[in-house]
Amino acid sequence: MSCPLFLSSIPLMIGSASINNLSIISHAVSSGFMRRMPKKISPRAFLQSFIDSALQRSPSFNDLATEMEALGNPMASRQAVAKRCTASALLFIQAIFGEFLAQHIFPNGSKGLPGCLRDFKRVIVADSTLIKLPAWLFEVFSGTANSTTQSCHCRIQAAYDLVAMQFIYFSIDPYSKNDVAAAPDLALEPGDLVLRDRGYLTAGEIQRHLAAEAHCIYRHMTGTIYLELDSKQPFDLFAHLQQHGQVDKMVCLNNAQRTPVRLVGAAIDEESANLRRMRSKKETHGHNPSAVVLAMMSWSVYLVTDALWECTFKDLMVIYGLRWRIEIIFKSWKSHLAFAKVHHLSETQLRILLTVRLMLIMAYTDMLYGPCQRRLKKVAKRDLSLMKFIHYLALHPAKIIEIHRYLTAVAGGKDEPSTKEACLRIANLLVKYCCYDRRKRPNFNTQWAFDA
Repeated sequence: MSCPLFLSSIPLMIGSASINNLSIISHAVSSGFMRRMPKKISPRAFLQSFIDSALQRSPSFNDLATEMEALGNPMASRQAVAKRCTASALLFIQAIFGEFLAQHIFPNGSKGLPGCLRDFKRVIVADSTLIKLPAWLFEVFSGTANSTTQSCHCRIQAAYDLVAMQFIYFSIDPYSKNDVAAAPDLALEPGDLVLRDRGYLTAGEIQRHLAAEAHCIYRHMTGTIYLELDSKQPFDLFAHLQQHGQVDKMVCLNNAQRTPVRLVGAAIDEESANLRRMRSKKETHGHNPSAVVLAMMSWSVYLVTDALWECTFKDLMVIYGLRWRIEIIFKSWKSHLAFAKVHHLSETQLRILLTVRLMLIMAYTDMLYGPCQRRLKKVAKRDLSLMKFIHYLALHPAKIIEIHRYLTAVAGGKDEPSTKEACLRIANLLVKYCCYDRRKRPNFNTQWAFDA
């Protein structure tokens, strides 16, 4: 069954985002995808065919041609589709994606956030995930290789605003562009709080946050050099922890700006420390970490910028735990939306396919999940599970239109009996199949109250 997210109506619309036919034609012309009125494949049909098939499978040229024929382009053929999957087609899809992203991102404010986060405009969790690709794309996307085999991957960077419940950034990069290289690509705004893992940590990146009046939390990374705030002499973090058992100290980084940061750390339980050591030894592939590195795993130490100087170690540990939300989102992509399903295709076709998938994932998570979560919290006092919601939509894509109509009716305040009955039915389905179970253990939404 094809995905009905944008089916059959002009303009293409979900929620507040609208991409009308005139806009599609404009982007097709400006990108070079269309130079005259097409006889075989219209820009709209080209876009729609990828949308209808992107999350269900990795479509071949023949699959796309059959989708276009069903959309009213009887002259479409797999040869014609292959000729249209060019660099200009990628520019066209990227332009549509850019407009889609720009139209539907809007701040919901930070009402309902816990006190320690209420002053932040956005709370951004960011990370990357790898997608395995056909080996013949190795020269373009790179990967890992030895004397006998090689493996090709691309790296998807994503940033998600927990306040607005919306994605704010995506990129499709070669495997060789690691997180450090990708870190400056995230645009910062005053009042942001950014939560990323140590792969993004550099002194320059922390300084960039301060220059943008944004804030960040990182975990300490082995090899990071700290200086005493006054004397600018090296600060021995490990010796301090051995002597005092914890740290809460202002230091500066060993960069030209001598960026001030707060180090906050305390011991963790021995079981967690041993799990860290076991994982570290496994990931180093036989090259055992040093004794100091292994000993440091008995503590969790955070680098904090000025807006969080009043937070305790326990506060910081819990706030930093929000970073796992992006991991849950990645898991939902790969488990339920077939995001990593890729057949043997060209670089251009791959980039088109992944861009369309990212656009559809935004529609699932941003335009459907966020509004449904807020609505169910208000009318049913229940919290919507992201994993269950995505799984439900993947199994029953026809329900997407019903859920969209439900949200539209709620937003429009329609009070006809038939509309009320339909809204109640959809709300009951979501509560029954997509909400967290009632239990004492707090879920993500109840813990952080991201329901405003």
